Amino acid sequence: FVVDPGRQARFGRVEVRGARDMDPEFIVGRAPFEAGEEYRPQPLEDYARDLRELGAFDGVRVVPGDTVDADGTIPIIVEVTERKPRFFGAAAQWSTTEGALLSAWWGHRNLFGGAETIRIEGAVSRLFLNSYEDLEYRAGFTFTKPGIWTNRDSLVVANYFVRETPDAFTRTGYDGAVSIVRKYGERAQYTVGLAPTVSKVEDVFGTHDYAYVGLVGEAKFDTTNDRLDPTTGYRLTVGVEPAAGRIGDATAMVAMSAKASTYVPLDEANRFVLAGQVQFGSVFGPSLKDVPANDRFY
Repeated sequence: FVVDPGRQARFGRVEVRGARDMDPEFIVGRAPFEAGEEYRPQPLEDYARDLRELGAFDGVRVVPGDTVDADGTIPIIVEVTERKPRFFGAAAQWSTTEGALLSAWWGHRNLFGGAETIRIEGAVSRLFLNSYEDLEYRAGFTFTKPGIWTNRDSLVVANYFVRETPDAFTRTGYDGAVSIVRKYGERAQYTVGLAPTVSKVEDVFGTHDYAYVGLVGEAKFDTTNDRLDPTTGYRLTVGVEPAAGRIGDATAMVAMSAKASTYVPLDEANRFVLAGQVQFGSVFGPSLKDVPANDRFY
């Protein structure tokens, strides 16, 4: 075999093909490399995976050009096929213990040309087998804007009106969240944000009104070899949420939680896997009766 590797190339201009509603400059800006860097194939794979995860494309292909330009750079060709921007759906479910659940949703995958997504949804459950007072509902929306600061950062805004009626309590209220999610490849993700909550809760301690704002911090790590069927690696999620406001007789609380799981194959073919999980959580500050029922551990 006689191999002629040719000249060493550097990353050049990015050419976008197939974009209609999507802003081509947004796609160019998602590139995980800078023009002039030494060419390597791995960033092209990362680039394609990142674009697919936006959810706005049916197909993504990222390849180098056929030849190296005179200045020593090689163009990068990004070919995309956009999905239909709007979607809607509905679902029905029946449980012999909980009754019926009906839900519907509408969404948009590319609101402003930068893969901004919004999902508006509503659901009502525990129908037919329970009284009107025991029905549960959830209605609201989630908006996501990728690339808010850097390619790794996304802004997530959520607002929901909820009613919960599990055995331990009845809650009617509002849950909100404004957070920044930063991803580091497929292995790590960090979230920080504000989460306002207003609710009325009835439980064994009586009726309480709550209104507080939490500062959410969460870190996730995943070294497993498969998201759905892991056989090696571990997963770790750690979260802390200090909150201040009207929390019963208290004005502040801190909720902490941690969850870890690990997977160890017992044979070379990974047919038998030893898996284990441990979870920990605690709420500091208020007494048990003052901790909002939906924030307790059951």
